[in-house]
Amino acid sequence: MNETHNFIPHTLPKYLGLMWMDPLMGIVGAILVSRWSIGLLVGTSHVLLDRQAPVAVQQKVVDGIEKKGDNRVVDLHLWTVGPDIYAAIVSVVTETPKPPEYYKQLIPSDFKLVHVTVEVNRI
Repeated sequence: MNETHNFIPHTLPKYLGLMWMDPLMGIVGAILVSRWSIGLLVGTSHVLLDRQAPVAVQQKVVDGIEKKGDNRVVDLHLWTVGPDIYAAIVSVVTETPKPPEYYKQLIPSDFKLVHVTVEVNRI
């Protein structure tokens, strides 16, 4: 049985004139593996190298905090820690400081922030 499994795929293409298909399928396979590996490298490098979040996401965080009172974001670090998952360090100055939890609640919840650190200082 094992000899038949090896014999048919290796001799049938020869008699049907399809010997060119084996190298072609090798090339197609190499292209697919290359595309997959490049996508994997791009996706993981963003996380492993602490890529900054997109400007639109950063602006949402700033707008959310600055819309209430006299709050002003003076420093913001927003990193990608996974696919559409972020960690943030926010430094806020205000005349009437409140606990950090207050400012965390001002950040929109439409994107995933898994770790947020807020520093609050008086103007």
